[in-house]
Amino acid sequence: MSGPDGRVPWRVLTPSGKLAYLLLAPVAAVLGAVLLGVALGEWAFVPGAIVLQLVVVGVAVRTFRDADVEDVVAPRAPWRMTARPTSGFVLGGLFLVESVSAVLRAPGQPDLWAVLLAAAVSAALGVAFVRSSLRLRAGDHLDPR
Repeated sequence: MSGPDGRVPWRVLTPSGKLAYLLLAPVAAVLGAVLLGVALGEWAFVPGAIVLQLVVVGVAVRTFRDADVEDVVAPRAPWRMTARPTSGFVLGGLFLVESVSAVLRAPGQPDLWAVLLAAAVSAALGVAFVRSSLRLRAGDHLDPR
């Protein structure tokens, strides 16, 4: 399983590997955000947490693969977030629920900007996952563009 240059791309193919990543990576991201907050000041916690959340999701989207439905060596199309539409709809729905929940809790929060920024990022991720799943369901994955 190597690419055209002979290198083997890093892929997470097993359910246990995916579960381990999903349990450990967010913990590492929170710890990283706390360290940023301690090192740079309280203001850095939320932007740091958001950037690290995007890194965690980005790494998962690019490396989690399902050998039954997609090429595990070739890079994924930039719009493709998951191997199958169902998982994208579930993840997109969870991100959208998280976003709505944050907005509903926002009134009265001392750092309203932070809550709304986090909600906007979660909403954007949710839309990206849902849009990817709609394209997969429509058969766009069969067109290499």
